[in-house]
Amino acid sequence: MLAINYNCTTEFHIDLNDDGLCTVVPTGEWEGGYLIFPYLGLRLKLVKGQVVMFRSNLLIHGNSPAQGVRFSMVFFSHKNTFKN
Repeated sequence: MLAINYNCTTEFHIDLNDDGLCTVVPTGEWEGGYLIFPYLGLRLKLVKGQVVMFRSNLLIHGNSPAQGVRFSMVFFSHKNTFKN
C-alpha cells in the first residue's frame, strides 16, 4: 500500500495493522519534521530522496512539525494484504 502525506505531523503511534517493513521516502523543501522513535531515543533529520525503513508495527514513532513543503511517500503492507 502507499500513503502520500503532505505537510503531515503525526502523534507518537504504532501501526498495529501493518506487517513487515514500512518505507518512508520524503521529498520537498522543508526544515524540521524529524522522524522520532521516542523509546529508542532517536530523532532523525530526513533529507529529500532519503529512504528509511523500519517495523512500524513494533516501533512507536511520530514526526515533528515541518516548515516549508514536505511530501512523504510511505509504503507499507497491511497484515491482511497477502492472506487468501
